[in-house]
Amino acid sequence: MIERGGSKAVRDEVADLLLAADAARLSGHPAAALPFLSRVLASHSRDARAPMAAFTKGRLLLNLGRAAEGAAAFERALALGAQGSLRENALARAVESRGRAGDGARAASLAQDYVREYPRGRWLASVRAYGGLDE
Repeated sequence: MIERGGSKAVRDEVADLLLAADAARLSGHPAAALPFLSRVLASHSRDARAPMAAFTKGRLLLNLGRAAEGAAAFERALALGAQGSLRENALARAVESRGRAGDGARAASLAQDYVREYPRGRWLASVRAYGGLDE
Protein backbone atom coordinates (compact mmCIF):
# COMPACT_ATOMS: atom_id res chain seq x y z
CA MET A 1 0.00 0.00 0.00
CA ILE A 2 1.32 3.43 -0.94
CA GLU A 3 0.40 5.02 2.39
CA ARG A 4 2.57 2.60 4.39
CA GLY A 5 5.61 2.62 2.13
CA GLY A 6 5.42 6.20 0.89
CA SER A 7 6.59 7.06 -2.59
CA LYS A 8 9.25 4.33 -2.45
CA ALA A 9 6.50 1.67 -2.35
CA VAL A 10 5.89 2.31 -6.05
CA ARG A 11 8.15 0.73 -8.67
CA ASP A 12 10.43 3.12 -10.51
CA GLU A 13 8.48 2.71 -13.76
CA VAL A 14 6.98 5.79 -15.39
CA ALA A 15 3.52 4.26 -15.79
CA ASP A 16 3.44 3.16 -12.14
CA LEU A 17 4.65 6.54 -10.89
CA LEU A 18 2.09 8.42 -12.97
CA LEU A 19 -0.68 6.08 -11.82
CA ALA A 20 0.31 6.65 -8.18
CA ALA A 21 0.37 10.41 -8.75
CA ASP A 22 -3.09 10.27 -10.32
CA ALA A 23 -4.42 8.14 -7.45
CA ALA A 24 -3.12 10.64 -4.90
CA ARG A 25 -4.31 13.65 -6.85
CA LEU A 26 -7.76 12.30 -7.65
CA SER A 27 -8.36 11.10 -4.09
CA GLY A 28 -7.94 14.66 -2.81
CA HIS A 29 -4.27 14.47 -1.79
CA PRO A 30 -2.49 16.70 -4.31
CA ALA A 31 0.65 17.17 -2.21
CA ALA A 32 1.06 13.39 -2.01
CA ALA A 33 1.28 13.26 -5.81
CA LEU A 34 4.35 15.50 -5.93
CA PRO A 35 6.99 12.89 -4.94
CA PHE A 36 5.81 10.55 -7.70
CA LEU A 37 5.98 13.27 -10.32
CA SER A 38 9.38 14.36 -9.03
CA ARG A 39 10.66 10.80 -9.43
CA VAL A 40 9.50 10.74 -13.05
CA LEU A 41 11.39 13.96 -13.69
CA ALA A 42 14.51 12.90 -11.80
CA SER A 43 14.86 9.40 -13.21
CA HIS A 44 12.97 9.41 -16.49
CA SER A 45 13.35 12.89 -18.00
CA ARG A 46 13.89 11.41 -21.47
CA ASP A 47 10.55 9.60 -21.41
CA ALA A 48 7.91 11.09 -23.70
CA ARG A 49 5.58 11.46 -20.69
CA ALA A 50 8.02 13.62 -18.71
CA PRO A 51 6.72 16.95 -20.07
CA MET A 52 3.20 16.03 -18.93
CA ALA A 53 4.54 15.00 -15.52
CA ALA A 54 6.25 18.39 -15.20
CA PHE A 55 3.08 20.20 -16.29
CA THR A 56 0.96 18.26 -13.80
CA LYS A 57 3.47 19.02 -11.05
CA GLY A 58 3.27 22.70 -11.95
CA ARG A 59 -0.53 22.70 -11.78
CA LEU A 60 -0.50 21.03 -8.39
CA LEU A 61 2.11 23.42 -7.00
CA LEU A 62 0.25 26.46 -8.32
CA ASN A 63 -3.00 25.19 -6.78
CA LEU A 64 -1.18 24.61 -3.49
CA GLY A 65 -0.10 28.28 -3.45
CA ARG A 66 3.51 27.55 -4.38
CA ALA A 67 3.62 29.73 -7.49
CA ALA A 68 7.40 30.05 -7.88
CA GLU A 69 7.84 26.28 -7.70
CA GLY A 70 4.92 25.84 -10.06
CA ALA A 71 6.55 28.21 -12.55
CA ALA A 72 9.77 26.20 -12.43
CA ALA A 73 7.81 23.02 -13.15
CA PHE A 74 5.98 24.59 -16.10
CA GLU A 75 9.29 25.85 -17.46
CA ARG A 76 10.70 22.35 -17.01
CA ALA A 77 7.85 20.99 -19.15
CA LEU A 78 8.88 23.45 -21.86
CA ALA A 79 12.55 22.51 -21.54
CA LEU A 80 11.67 18.82 -21.82
CA GLY A 81 10.07 19.49 -25.19
CA ALA A 82 6.36 19.90 -24.53
CA GLN A 83 4.59 20.05 -27.88
CA GLY A 84 1.25 21.21 -29.24
CA SER A 85 -1.43 22.27 -26.79
CA LEU A 86 0.70 21.08 -23.86
CA ARG A 87 3.38 23.58 -24.87
CA GLU A 88 0.86 26.41 -25.19
CA ASN A 89 -0.71 25.58 -21.83
CA ALA A 90 2.66 25.21 -20.08
CA LEU A 91 3.86 28.55 -21.41
CA ALA A 92 0.63 30.29 -20.38
CA ARG A 93 0.75 28.72 -16.90
CA ALA A 94 4.42 29.67 -16.53
CA VAL A 95 3.47 33.30 -17.19
CA GLU A 96 0.63 33.08 -14.67
CA SER A 97 2.83 31.43 -12.06
CA ARG A 98 5.67 33.94 -12.46
CA GLY A 99 3.16 36.77 -12.22
CA ARG A 100 1.59 35.33 -9.08
CA ALA A 101 5.04 34.78 -7.58
CA GLY A 102 5.88 38.46 -8.09
CA ASP A 103 8.53 37.82 -10.75
CA GLY A 104 7.29 40.45 -13.17
CA ALA A 105 10.37 40.52 -15.37
CA ARG A 106 10.30 36.77 -16.02
CA ALA A 107 6.51 36.83 -16.46
CA ALA A 108 6.87 39.57 -19.08
CA SER A 109 9.60 37.69 -20.93
CA LEU A 110 7.55 34.50 -21.02
CA ALA A 111 4.45 36.47 -22.03
CA GLN A 112 6.33 37.92 -24.98
CA ASP A 113 7.32 34.39 -26.00
CA TYR A 114 3.67 33.31 -25.78
CA VAL A 115 2.44 36.25 -27.87
CA ARG A 116 5.09 35.56 -30.50
CA GLU A 117 4.31 31.81 -30.67
CA TYR A 118 0.53 32.04 -30.23
CA PRO A 119 -0.67 35.46 -31.52
CA ARG A 120 -4.25 34.13 -31.49
CA GLY A 121 -3.71 31.77 -28.57
CA ARG A 122 -6.41 30.53 -26.26
CA TRP A 123 -4.80 32.15 -23.21
CA LEU A 124 -3.74 35.43 -24.85
CA ALA A 125 -5.78 37.77 -22.62
CA SER A 126 -4.67 36.02 -19.43
CA VAL A 127 -1.04 35.92 -20.55
CA ARG A 128 -1.06 39.62 -21.41
CA ALA A 129 -2.53 40.43 -17.99
CA TYR A 130 -0.21 38.22 -15.90
CA GLY A 131 2.78 39.24 -18.01
CA GLY A 132 2.07 42.94 -17.55
CA LEU A 133 1.78 43.50 -21.29
CA ASP A 134 -1.49 45.44 -20.97
CA GLU A 135 0.02 48.16 -18.78
